[in-house]
Amino acid sequence: TCSIFNCFYSFIICVFCSVTIILLHCGSFGYTLCEYLQYLCLLPDDSLITKRGFLTPSLLREHVIKLWEKEGFFLKHLFSGFDMNNSEKGFSPEVFFLELLVVPPCRSAMCVHDLSFLQSSESTEISQIDQTFLTGIQGLTLTDKLYNMWIRLQSHVNIVFDSDMDKLMTEKFPGIRQLLEKKEGLFRKHMMGKRVDYAARSVICPDMYIGTNEIGIPMVFATKLTYPQPVTPWNVKELRQAVLNGPSIHPGASMVINEDGSRTILSSSNLTQREAVAKQLLTPSTGQHRIPMKIVNRHIINGDVLLLNRQPTLHRPSIQAHCARILPGEKVLRLHYANCKAYNADFDGDEMNAHFPQSELGRAEAYTLVSTDQQYLVPKDGKPLAGLIQDHMVSGASMTIRGCFFTRDQYTALVYRGLTDKIGRVKLLPPALFKPVPLWTGKQVIYSACTKIPSKAWVKEPPRAVPGYKPETMCESQVVIRQGELLLGVLDKAHYGSSAYGLVHCCYELYGGETSGKLLSCLARLFTAYLQLYRGFTLGVEDILVKDGANKQRRKIIQKSVTCGSKALQAAFNLLAAAGDTEARERWQDAHLNTDQRDFNMVDLKFKEEVNQVNNNINKVCMPLGLHRSFPENNLQLMVQSGAKGSTVNTMQISCLLGQIELEGRRPPLMPSGKSLPCFQPYEPQPRSGGFVTGRFLTGIKPPVRSDWTVLDCECKVSLVSTLNQKGLFKPLTPRIKLVVRVIRKSKCLDEVLAKMDPEAAFNHFKAIKRWKAKHERVSSRDGAFLLFSQKKLSKLKSQIEDQTLANGREPATLQLLENWRALDESGRKKYLKKTSHCPDPCLGLYRPDICFGSVSETFDSIVESYMDQFNVKQEFQTSSEIIDTDRLRHLLQLKWQRSLCDPGEAVGLLAAQSIGEPSTQMTLNTFHFAGRGEMNVTLGIPRLREILMVASSNIKTPMMSIPVLMNKKALKRVKTLRKKITRVCLSEVLHKVDVIETFRSVEKRSQKSRVFKLTFHFLPPERYQQDKLLTPNEILQFMEQKFFRMLLEAIKKLSAKLAAVNVVDTRKAMASDNDRDAGAIAHKEVDRHNRPHVCCLPCLKRVTTAVCLTPSG
Repeated sequence: TCSIFNCFYSFIICVFCSVTIILLHCGSFGYTLCEYLQYLCLLPDDSLITKRGFLTPSLLREHVIKLWEKEGFFLKHLFSGFDMNNSEKGFSPEVFFLELLVVPPCRSAMCVHDLSFLQSSESTEISQIDQTFLTGIQGLTLTDKLYNMWIRLQSHVNIVFDSDMDKLMTEKFPGIRQLLEKKEGLFRKHMMGKRVDYAARSVICPDMYIGTNEIGIPMVFATKLTYPQPVTPWNVKELRQAVLNGPSIHPGASMVINEDGSRTILSSSNLTQREAVAKQLLTPSTGQHRIPMKIVNRHIINGDVLLLNRQPTLHRPSIQAHCARILPGEKVLRLHYANCKAYNADFDGDEMNAHFPQSELGRAEAYTLVSTDQQYLVPKDGKPLAGLIQDHMVSGASMTIRGCFFTRDQYTALVYRGLTDKIGRVKLLPPALFKPVPLWTGKQVIYSACTKIPSKAWVKEPPRAVPGYKPETMCESQVVIRQGELLLGVLDKAHYGSSAYGLVHCCYELYGGETSGKLLSCLARLFTAYLQLYRGFTLGVEDILVKDGANKQRRKIIQKSVTCGSKALQAAFNLLAAAGDTEARERWQDAHLNTDQRDFNMVDLKFKEEVNQVNNNINKVCMPLGLHRSFPENNLQLMVQSGAKGSTVNTMQISCLLGQIELEGRRPPLMPSGKSLPCFQPYEPQPRSGGFVTGRFLTGIKPPVRSDWTVLDCECKVSLVSTLNQKGLFKPLTPRIKLVVRVIRKSKCLDEVLAKMDPEAAFNHFKAIKRWKAKHERVSSRDGAFLLFSQKKLSKLKSQIEDQTLANGREPATLQLLENWRALDESGRKKYLKKTSHCPDPCLGLYRPDICFGSVSETFDSIVESYMDQFNVKQEFQTSSEIIDTDRLRHLLQLKWQRSLCDPGEAVGLLAAQSIGEPSTQMTLNTFHFAGRGEMNVTLGIPRLREILMVASSNIKTPMMSIPVLMNKKALKRVKTLRKKITRVCLSEVLHKVDVIETFRSVEKRSQKSRVFKLTFHFLPPERYQQDKLLTPNEILQFMEQKFFRMLLEAIKKLSAKLAAVNVVDTRKAMASDNDRDAGAIAHKEVDRHNRPHVCCLPCLKRVTTAVCLTPSG
């Protein structure tokens, strides 16, 4: 049955590829084609049909019908769509076969004038038919010719659907598949890639003075993009002025559509025409009215919404709505810096598309749903997308650090720059210092620009303990905001960058996207003005210089590091300190050449430990106390600490040393000669031979180091990622939609819905879950009533029953226990059921969160309750005289949780695919390692995604399993024993050596020679592996006799068969005629065969005899 199913499955796949005549490889299943057809009763036993590989469509049709009749009992479950109830036989093969094929007509029709040759077929005798065309058809008999023509017809039918199916035809026209697929197909060329109206495309350039929700539009676009605005008494004044301005002057109009559908194109040179049209905007036109009022196609103006898109559109925020800001004199689109992360855009020539919605419904959706203010959080994981850039982080950190003061003119100028779009009066603060000169701090500038930040609105975890830090002191390491005023701390990337739980994220959660967008725009203008007007930023050599004392200590550490390689070898092989380098090198060489690489990996690990210690000592000396300038005067440190650019590793490589070079978590590998590079000695223990670079970018790197250790890891990952996104993510996940319908069909259901909105039901259910968990702290999820009953009764039954013979694989005591359990009444089972009562179902399983307020996940509820228990909410949130109690705060958090759920009908599958596909383009293709340990190599990145989504193999490359263990001595001891039992043990780990003795044997009668190999396996003493491997000599002998010798003999047989297939090479004496071979002469073939000895290629390996001797004791 399985073989037939495999054949049918291959047939199904071929049929879907539009193949109707199929070559069935039945021989691989153990039977011929005729035997298989006889099984289906399609051929008699004494069939004389040759075992030809092709089936005709008619025979194949009967084949499928018979196959369904024979194997339909399981095929109808596997292919339920083929079991058609409307057919008499329960299955119709019409889905696989075509009886009529619609042939498209020729493009150039042929004209026929003489119709005399069209005669009735009845009046024409068969003998008069011209049969000369049969000579051009392949085949000996008419049956063969018919068969070949049938195959030819089938191939022509195939290429109608797919022209690539026939590889032999030279002149082929594109089939249906070629017309549809790929970039030149119907969909991608003529439908998906179609140009649209009311759209613009241009290069983008940055502009930090516009809002984050705005897009700068040049005048050339503003006079071309129009919107159909209906004329009403409320907007007729603006539309009349637009008509008077015409199509060339902004804000103007290009066309007026009358009530009857006629269009009036406004002339840019005829003012009289525009004045006449403007006066008649409210006057109804004569004739039949198709629309209720006139429509003016006006120019785009400030505040209109546009959809911005940058390709590739990898996730949902790649299309967002921006409000237009007309910028006269500009030539390109101008985009705010904060939106670059959402679009993955930079300003090195990137282009973007702008689409102008043409309906009020589209504009409303763009304003409320697609606006950049509403797209602050990415749908993937709820983290912020928008944030300020590197210059703003440096400027903000410099402005808010202690010691930054401004005069009155500077203070008012900065506040005005930040609040240019604010309507009304601006509240200024009194100076922080009054004498000798009134001065304002940078924190006061921030407070004047952002006065709506509540105190303690965002509670984060307390900062980690820092040596010498006292919270009660005025330290700048913690940000404190009270009553909206910034009292302590430095604002950096964590607060106004694209980081979670920052200042902008707080405003978004409390006041919405519009407020957070205005805050970002205000801070961007403020920090830009401060950096341009009052504080420049540049890097100098003094920022990377090291003091003389620190430099001397650095050189001493480098000089001492020459001997750390020998220490690493001694530690790896447990050698004495008095052992010389020669012995350590020999041990290292043995470990390198050994197939078991554990000792070699240990050497690698010890080398890394030693050089890491040297690296840390140098960094402690030079960073940060060893630098000429310290933070915040050091601009490089300011850039790194504020999160603008770079990391501590970069500063260490500039001022300290480059350190250890690693390739995929390992030191550079050794060549077979033992050299890491040709310029070093074999197995040289110095750290520099293993890739430890003591040079730095400040003083330069030696040329050999720069040229030899430079590794270019350039892998073409675009094609892999695109294939992964298309096949592995988007196709299977696109149909997934959240199907929840919130519809109230009748007014009677309204009361029921409002009753379910009461949070008491969900709150009581959570209380019931907590009560159950308090009573059943140690109850396992697998405990049941029958399990308790068996634990109590089974031992007693075993002692009573003497006969322990198995019945159907079960003991008599077990069968008697089942009968006793079934014989119990309800009252008898009740006492066991009470002890094993299950935990109540989750709240989300009983109460729908969209109509039942308070129905949240158990994880979220536990987080909220732990927060309530940890903090005294009444004291933490006393912002005013009003006291916020725990119930109100709990309801607020539950409301936030329910508002974060996706809406019904949301394409959650598409969002999931985008969330994986978009960051995968930034992913590296390399596999990473845990601290250079080879045994912990784990497949990550793109290879792991391909393994999960595309390959879907059960044999993954690096399987790993985490198993929880009871924390007691007995359990830990058993786990260690289990780990040793399941650990893979190779033969080389218990084998000491193998002796191979080779002898020649010749048989005089047959004049044959053969080699005889005698293999002797010497194993290690049992005490060397019994404890670690949990193996005994008997188990090793059993493995050798049952598995290893068979595998060895099979390998020898394969090699012998391969060598025996080599053709015989003949040898003879050289002749004079052989000198003419280079001139093209033909060598003589008449050679006396008796005088020509036959020499076999490798004759001694043609027959191999093996004799194996085993000595298990070693």
